[in-house]
Amino acid sequence: MNMHRVRDGQAAARRSKHSAAPGSVSGKARPAGVRLLALLRRGDEGQALMEAALAMTIMLMIMTGIFVFSSTMHQWILLQTAASQGVQTLALSQNVPGIADPCTAATTTITQATDLDPSQIGITFYNGSVGDAVITPGSTCEGITKGTQLTVALTYPCSYAKVFNFQHSCSLKVSQSEPAQ
Repeated sequence: MNMHRVRDGQAAARRSKHSAAPGSVSGKARPAGVRLLALLRRGDEGQALMEAALAMTIMLMIMTGIFVFSSTMHQWILLQTAASQGVQTLALSQNVPGIADPCTAATTTITQATDLDPSQIGITFYNGSVGDAVITPGSTCEGITKGTQLTVALTYPCSYAKVFNFQHSCSLKVSQSEPAQ
């Protein structure tokens, strides 16, 4: 058994002594200049790298678009929920003793219903649909008759301008309506 190992070792040594060097044709190693010229003649060496770079660029653009769209959609849903809760508070707070200004109560509800920056949320109350008479907090916000259509409109600046670092005027707009109770 020991003899067998020695023979295998000797055979391996003989094979490696007589085998051709890697990359050589005739058993002799090629000079570096010849190897470099052979590599330069092969035109497909950088093709995979270029394809990967182009594919990654396109994939990163698509992924950034998906991220920005989903972030903007999340903000729009938050605004929609806040507008719904705000118009409910406005409609139910009309002619209720103890609530001095239903618009203030609705504004508080809107700012608490979302985690968006409250200083950037534009809140407008309408007596009717969007574009009808604007209700201003204070004396005109209370005492609205039952059944009058009330609308809360919210605006919020788009966030994708921050991602791409350019100035663009974009804002999310939502509105909800409900009759006064």
